[in-house]
Amino acid sequence: MNEETLSIDSKTVRKLWENKYISRDTARTLLGHDPVGGEIGNDFYSKALESSRKALNKKSQMEYKTLMGFNEYQQKQLTFLSDASKHDQLINGLLGLAGEVGELCDLFKKHFHHGHELDVEKVRRELGDILWYISSTTDAMGMTLQSVADENIRKLSARYPDGFTVEDSKAKKDER
Repeated sequence: MNEETLSIDSKTVRKLWENKYISRDTARTLLGHDPVGGEIGNDFYSKALESSRKALNKKSQMEYKTLMGFNEYQQKQLTFLSDASKHDQLINGLLGLAGEVGELCDLFKKHFHHGHELDVEKVRRELGDILWYISSTTDAMGMTLQSVADENIRKLSARYPDGFTVEDSKAKKDER
């Protein structure tokens, strides 16, 4: 079992961004300001990010252990599937994914618009449910999570060779 302890703080976020492991937008979201400098403009957006950062910071020093990679996760996940056909598995995966994404969005809606505290553990559980349905859907299509993740990084690396930029996003070089 691979055990790795992780924690998130502003230095770590900045380092991840500087080494191009996360996009500028992701760093901006986690830090609440542009990593190059300057606060984010839009007042509502800034307040929403600040309240999300506060909720995440409560959990950011929480330690957790990495138990497995994508391939091992998918193998374990498949043991929880019914004996349905691949067609039925695909339909269940897609509908389940839509439902779980809706539940995740509802948590953030309640946080941003109803003033609820953001429960990071509920967010983690919903993201886990989303991952489960993505895994089920990829299996139904004859793919692995690892191959999907690898292809996504190849696509993003081609589109944003120096990390995310607005100019490259508008150009979408790999789609022309």
